[in-house]
Amino acid sequence: MHQARTLLASAAVSCATALALAWPAVTRATDPEPPTAEATIDPNAAQVGPVLASSELVPHPKFKGMYELSLTLKNPSTEAPCEARLETVVFAQAFSEDARGGPMPETVWQKQETVKLGPGEVIAKRQLLPADLSFRISQSRARAEQAEKSGTPQPRGVYYYAGVQEPEASPDARRGS
Repeated sequence: MHQARTLLASAAVSCATALALAWPAVTRATDPEPPTAEATIDPNAAQVGPVLASSELVPHPKFKGMYELSLTLKNPSTEAPCEARLETVVFAQAFSEDARGGPMPETVWQKQETVKLGPGEVIAKRQLLPADLSFRISQSRARAEQAEKSGTPQPRGVYYYAGVQEPEASPDARRGS
């Protein structure tokens, strides 16, 4: 019994010594290089094929209660033009305070298009959303604002957000026909 305790104690001291010597004394994070003017992009931009794309749901400037999809596309290459096939999508995500996790987001609107950008070109587009979808988005945001103003949590609702992605290949294209 005495030999087992001695063996255990010496093993613990050996492990502690090995860790103390192998572990670095000081670990410091380094700041990343600051971006240059031409490399500055929207932090929410996503690489979709050769294009950097960002999207956002914004209220229409003239029509109250209507929403648009604001889309910004940038060709990061300063040497060659590019062409990309994009799919802009509006997702709806239900939430509830009572649930541990919400359901998967569902696509409520989508549009596919092909864009051509020159070297370093940036395009800003706005796409008007259908009236029924705009109404649902404005109602959802109004309820969220009202809950925020009153200080009471919103127990359940739907959150709408936009995204840009590459379109999925059709089943026929996958089969090679």
